[in-house]
Amino acid sequence: MFLSGYIDVLSGVPQGSVLGPLLFIIYINDIVEELNCHCYLYADDMKLYNILKSKDDCCCLQSNLNNVVKWSDKWKIKLNIAKCKVLRLNGAVNLDTPLYNITVNGLTKALEITEEEKDLGIKLTVILSFDNHIAEIINKANKIVGVLKRNFKDLNYSSFSALYKALVRSHLEYGQSVWSPYKLKHVDALESVQRTATKIMPSLDV
Repeated sequence: MFLSGYIDVLSGVPQGSVLGPLLFIIYINDIVEELNCHCYLYADDMKLYNILKSKDDCCCLQSNLNNVVKWSDKWKIKLNIAKCKVLRLNGAVNLDTPLYNITVNGLTKALEITEEEKDLGIKLTVILSFDNHIAEIINKANKIVGVLKRNFKDLNYSSFSALYKALVRSHLEYGQSVWSPYKLKHVDALESVQRTATKIMPSLDV
């Protein structure tokens, strides 16, 4: 057995460490003190949001964006500008609503306005619809079922069950408490994945 030597970590958090996520949260925890709008933090993912009723509300949100940039410069955390986007949940287009921007290294970039965004693995649209998300996970699950059918022969019940739960069902159930379907067409489409999968084993085909 070989052990690596010790080295001082002068900045950042070692990836894959047990304490890494906790140390990172402690490091960025004070960022909310710079804001006067609503904010959600999850690890290195941050969302600013507010109810916009006037141009003053828009200016307030822009001011909070500026404060985030100042904080990141102060604590040497680089923002990923490409992932900074605007999602307007009312679904309406308001031409009077200004564009939001971020200035980094003297360069100002307007943030992209998107109609759909994936947040922690779940797609969300401006009208709070999960139709595209459900279609995507069904397509992904069906592809995996096809891989199982082509590459695994003579499966017994326990092997099939383990593969299905780990590779297929995990996609169908991830975040289900958020996007749980209420439309019959979505329920039928999700159940069709299981019906297709059970055909791999004749004893389960009903």
